[in-house]
Amino acid sequence: MMNNTATKHEFACNAGKVTEYEVKKHIDTVMVGFRGFSKEVSIVKWNDKNPVFDIRAWRVSDRDGLQYPLRGITFSKEEFIKLREILNSIDVNCIDEYI
Repeated sequence: MMNNTATKHEFACNAGKVTEYEVKKHIDTVMVGFRGFSKEVSIVKWNDKNPVFDIRAWRVSDRDGLQYPLRGITFSKEEFIKLREILNSIDVNCIDEYI
């Protein structure tokens, strides 16, 4: 699980491009899985862009103990508000029909 300390980190993706990220605020952890994986909701600043709401899987590195981002999705403030409205409108009793 992430802490709320904003610290800049860098990682190289598969294409070798270095990406800088800074977790500005960890909101909550959705789940903690095996081998250091977790799904978390945070506010993250990617490179030199404005901070965004971020829902993403993270992996704790055995090498340095830092969390590294995996697949995820980012939302502007407006998009996140709309997503919240959509999620709040879902009848959770109907979910069982599909999942």
